[in-house]
Amino acid sequence: MSDHYEVVFSCLLRDDVPAEVLDVLHWHLGELDERPALIEDEYAYRLLEPDPDTYLPGGEFAHLVRQRNQWGLYARIHVLDDAIGYPHELFGLLAPHVAEAGYGGHIRDVNDHHDLSVIVFDGVGYR
Repeated sequence: MSDHYEVVFSCLLRDDVPAEVLDVLHWHLGELDERPALIEDEYAYRLLEPDPDTYLPGGEFAHLVRQRNQWGLYARIHVLDDAIGYPHELFGLLAPHVAEAGYGGHIRDVNDHHDLSVIVFDGVGYR
């Protein structure tokens, strides 16, 4: 039986985010057809494209919008345990471009209210 996770991305990205990184986000959102070069895994799927048949109460959603000369990313998605590496890769890709250190999201096992991993950006990486 697979473990199921709610993954939340919640961060502001600096205005100078490289176009290649924005392309990755736009591809994950389903807004680009061609897989960007930064995504090397041929089996990677569109992590941020909301699934209308999700298991998450209230549904999945994802937005990347311009906010006060920054990029605002907010996403809430459902991920199975065998794909949990993909959100970690994306958190790692975004970390150097985050506008403000601090809360960046979380990963929560949907079947265990005690299993919550908060993602904190520290300016270069995340933990």
